[in-house]
Amino acid sequence: MISELALRGFRSHRQLEVVLGQRTALVGRNGSGKTNILEALNHLSVLKSWRTERDLELIHWDEQVLRVVAGDRELAVQRQPYLKRMRIDGVSKRTADVLGTLPSVLFQPDHVALVYGGPAERRALLDRLLSQAVRGYASHLSALQKVVRQRNALLRRIQDGEASASELGYWDSEFANHAWEIRQAREGALVVLVPKVQAALGELVPELTLQVRYEASPREALNASTINLYLQQHHRRDIAAGVTLSGPQRDDIVMTWRGYPVDRVLSRGQARSLVLAWKLAEVSYLEEWLGTPPILLLDDVLSELDDVRSAVLPELFGERQVVVTSTDVPPGDWTIVQVG
Repeated sequence: MISELALRGFRSHRQLEVVLGQRTALVGRNGSGKTNILEALNHLSVLKSWRTERDLELIHWDEQVLRVVAGDRELAVQRQPYLKRMRIDGVSKRTADVLGTLPSVLFQPDHVALVYGGPAERRALLDRLLSQAVRGYASHLSALQKVVRQRNALLRRIQDGEASASELGYWDSEFANHAWEIRQAREGALVVLVPKVQAALGELVPELTLQVRYEASPREALNASTINLYLQQHHRRDIAAGVTLSGPQRDDIVMTWRGYPVDRVLSRGQARSLVLAWKLAEVSYLEEWLGTPPILLLDDVLSELDDVRSAVLPELFGERQVVVTSTDVPPGDWTIVQVG
């Protein structure tokens, strides 16, 4: 459990120290910086923000360095020259050595994108979970993103007559190796995760029977070698498009109810219940995989839970540490931190 958190130059907080309990409510008006505190906790867990891809945006506009300190953990990001460092017990750690050591489950209103968003948003939710649970997953994901950028740049150069298609061989091989690792991890996670989601839905919305499948690209791939072969067979198509048209960066998690896509048939309330069920499944998945309870980070969602509060909260909270943001003091036994 994180009992104390100190922020220096993080977002709107030039200097802030807070004491956290088992269940903590960060209370304040909109714009007071509540979500910034939650974002700092999230960063200690997964070393990235759900709000921006650029770490420099996290640094207070009047500061050159940000620091987030909680117990034996210290995160620092420097503006010029750019530097990002995570220390545990005073020892610098690589991202791969940090992920999974302080697991967390994030729940915020935009996660309704699981139902109404696009494939990229659904992939991002699954990738966040797997980056914590599966060692090396985040490295494969980062490497694939770099390979895709390089391969796409080469495809455009070939398109312009500045390079030869024979140069694609190296990037095809690199792409296939990382793509296969990512696909295996995602498909394996869904085998475990989906029954948990269905069980939670059975408690929340018994009439909602969900079907989920992983829609991989290419579907024909059985291993890294077949992905590589598929890429070679589709060089002309990719060159004509100037981008890589298959792979994990284009996969989707397809969810249906009674044969129809959920975004077409679910009410807003049913969609919220589906997201809650997914988060309950994430909590269970991480606990089973890592053997330790995750911290729950809930951003302005207590109102979202009103309709199903009695059914969800005891199971969701349990003995886990919970940090929520709210504009009002929530009922119950909470450590209250006034923000702003």
